[in-house]
Amino acid sequence: MPFPGVSKPLPPEPHVTSSYKSFKPDRKTQSTVDCSTIEESDDEALTSSSEMYTEDDRCSIPSPPASRLRRAASQAKYRKAPVQKSPYDLWPRPPINYCNLISLALRNSEEGSLNVQQIYSFVREHFPFFRAAPEGWKNTVRHNLCFSSSFEKSAGWVCADGHRRSCLWKLTRQGRRKFRTEMHSLSEELLRVLRKSMNKPALMELMFGM
Repeated sequence: MPFPGVSKPLPPEPHVTSSYKSFKPDRKTQSTVDCSTIEESDDEALTSSSEMYTEDDRCSIPSPPASRLRRAASQAKYRKAPVQKSPYDLWPRPPINYCNLISLALRNSEEGSLNVQQIYSFVREHFPFFRAAPEGWKNTVRHNLCFSSSFEKSAGWVCADGHRRSCLWKLTRQGRRKFRTEMHSLSEELLRVLRKSMNKPALMELMFGM
């Protein structure tokens, strides 16, 4: 029986075990959270927008000025510098073949015969075109001397440079006739070019027997 004026103590609360557990993030899970998913979503947005342009659209986009300048600079490197021409390049090629050039040299020699080097000198002296021409023309001269019926070896020999003996060449009767016929058959236009190709055009009639 309780005493008057004294309150009755409350019974202790029963221990209740709750099945709910408060959420605590796992440190391992927290440290391995990948934020790249946000960036991927941005990339996907950019990719989807860029896919709207076709290859033709990309090509039609004008290049910036800097790109054009770089392209122009790179192209300028491959441009060839202007070639300095020799004064002899201005001389036209004589409109006659090598056989007639050799015949002209032989018929204007003092003895009627020359060696190969003397023929070279005559051609270069009277036709400046050959002063700047590639050396291959000399091979053609030698070939004509050896295989054309217009020329034959003379009985005489001369000493060339280095005290080497060199044979002399002269015109055959057939060669003289062929040269005369072909020179008289040249047109007025070819005669004009021939005169222009000569170092001393005033001597053309005398040298060619016209």
